[in-house]
Amino acid sequence: MPNTSNGLISISCISEKSITSCDIRSRYSIQRRSFDFEIKDAKVFGTCNEINQLSKPLQSRFRRLHLPPYTKEQFLDIAVKVCPKLKEETSRMIGEEVWNTDKDVRDVVSLSKLIRKSDGPDEIEAIMRTLTKYC
Repeated sequence: MPNTSNGLISISCISEKSITSCDIRSRYSIQRRSFDFEIKDAKVFGTCNEINQLSKPLQSRFRRLHLPPYTKEQFLDIAVKVCPKLKEETSRMIGEEVWNTDKDVRDVVSLSKLIRKSDGPDEIEAIMRTLTKYC
């Protein structure tokens, strides 16, 4: 095991056929006790919006995948899946409102946390207008 500082993780990776295989080794100290662990063949995934912000050495360790934007139907299906506590009809209504503004799934989640099961189209639209105005 490599010598690591408390709480730091050492990752050594080998790329093979587009899958990065890694061994993760670490040593943590908790209340004067040290714990060593090792995870063999861990898979490491990363995402970013601006690849130019990553250093070239870091970029070389990952495979680039450029995903096309969601279609409206895909977006609405995702809205239903990320809002499991709401009725499908309500989730789709939220998805429609977000699709018409900024198409960000995170906004679907944020908005769904503000909605009550009893809220209808008017309440959802009012909440969405408020969020759009102040955020």
